[in-house]
Amino acid sequence: MEDNLRKSFARVFEGFFLGSAAGLLFGIGLGSARTVRAALEPLVYALWTIPKLALLPLLLLFFGLGELPVVLLIAIECMFLVLIPTVTAIVAVPEAYREAAASFGASPRQMLRYVTLPAALPQMFVALRLAAGASVLVMVAAEYVDGKQGVGFFIFNSWQLFATKQMYVGIVTVAVAGAIWTLIVTAVGRAVTRWERAGRAA
Repeated sequence: MEDNLRKSFARVFEGFFLGSAAGLLFGIGLGSARTVRAALEPLVYALWTIPKLALLPLLLLFFGLGELPVVLLIAIECMFLVLIPTVTAIVAVPEAYREAAASFGASPRQMLRYVTLPAALPQMFVALRLAAGASVLVMVAAEYVDGKQGVGFFIFNSWQLFATKQMYVGIVTVAVAGAIWTLIVTAVGRAVTRWERAGRAA
């Protein structure tokens, strides 16, 4: 069980960090560029509505069995969960903040670094927390279909063998590990945005 858990969460970490990084970068880019956002937003929302698990057969067709399809599926799920809230958070930054920074002669890069990103950061971490939980769900589902190792494979294989005790052990283990993983991401977010809560308290 320990080896299965290690294998599964290696996939989760790879997919989460890859997808979240892509979602943050694309989200910041789309949120900051009004013309590009207007052109690409309908496509982004159309792609977002596709159930990501439905992409697994396509990924298996292109990349075959193994690690890559599972990691990519987790990454795609995380990317969209982070991308859209990031765009929304960037767009929602009050224009007064930007006008105040511009009055002090801030360049576009300085405005992004010192005004837009700090204001949007709390919502970005909410999205990252959701992506952390979703990464575990996608991992388990993908390992049902494509896996010779991992917690998802362990649960599904136990069910096939009518080994119900092992199956429940797998379910409880992945639930606890997933909760810990989500709490870690939440704690990082709270630490990074501590100033925001202090500002509200003041």
